[in-house]
Amino acid sequence: MKKIVTKWLLGLLVATLLLTAWGGMAWAEGTNRRGLLRGTVTAIEDATLAVTTPQGEQSVLTDEETVFQVPGVETATLADVAMGDYVLVRVHPAEDGTLLATAVAVVPAGQEGDVVLRGLVMAVEGTALTVRTRQQGEITVLTDEQTLFLVPGVEDPTVADVQVGRIVLALGRQEADDSFQAAAVAVASGMVVRRHVVYGKVTAVDGQILTVNTSRGEQRVLTDEHTRFRMPGVENPSLADVTPGTWIIAVGKRNEDGDLQARGILAISERLQRRALRGQVTAIEGDVLTIETQRGQVQVMTDEHTRYRALFGKGQLSLADIEVGDKVIAFGRRAEDGGALAVAIIVLPKR
Repeated sequence: MKKIVTKWLLGLLVATLLLTAWGGMAWAEGTNRRGLLRGTVTAIEDATLAVTTPQGEQSVLTDEETVFQVPGVETATLADVAMGDYVLVRVHPAEDGTLLATAVAVVPAGQEGDVVLRGLVMAVEGTALTVRTRQQGEITVLTDEQTLFLVPGVEDPTVADVQVGRIVLALGRQEADDSFQAAAVAVASGMVVRRHVVYGKVTAVDGQILTVNTSRGEQRVLTDEHTRFRMPGVENPSLADVTPGTWIIAVGKRNEDGDLQARGILAISERLQRRALRGQVTAIEGDVLTIETQRGQVQVMTDEHTRYRALFGKGQLSLADIEVGDKVIAFGRRAEDGGALAVAIIVLPKR
């Protein structure tokens, strides 16, 4: 049972990354969020699921791009989902108004009432974690001898292997005193992000295939009719707007050949790219961010003109939405005192 639930939680971690990347949402601090269905499968007809939720029955269409997570199944498909399963489904409306599932996760038996909490570990005291979440602030996550742990590189992890400053995903239940009793805790791995994100300069466009020069060498990014594009200054961008020399951030899923099948591509102007910093926020003091980059720590100032946005998320953010532990790309210019002044900051998907 431990192996099944742990592998399911790892799958959910990957699915959360994908959902955050192009929906701006994840299975996190709650269940009644726009774009997320939670309920029991009452019928399966062709590629359509009927899901009974507290708000009534919903019909959800799946396709070849839908990500499935099923306990005990290595590479799950719709065929592994059965009537009576309790599921979490991330949906978005298609052009004709039907609901299309981008991800479907079957919840292990006995954990139907559990929710997933995601955040940054601020403290570890005994068996309790203090986790800072984006929506609810700091929450005490309680663990015990029954809690399952997943820590990359650790054979049989315990709470002692969870470190301050790491992003975690916890499966469990909210208690009456607002603490969170965890049935399982997964520590996010940087490898997860590397498997699902390509960042670099496009060197060739061959049909629907982009060749991208990255810090880890050339990588291929595949696009199709489901790929969403965002490009500054272009109202309805498409693949035709991506040319050699374009800097992009592509988010998707690797195929067997190691190529990235892109679900979303964000284009960055070369002017901004030359002035970009990428790293993790380690401190926020007033309007100054300290960012840990590959070349060391850099202090980045912000002002009333700085723009903020989540990668493929909807709507504008503000400095108040950025947290210690966030991965960001900051675009800016030199300030009069020689420091860096950000004109735009993009918050990358949580790991």
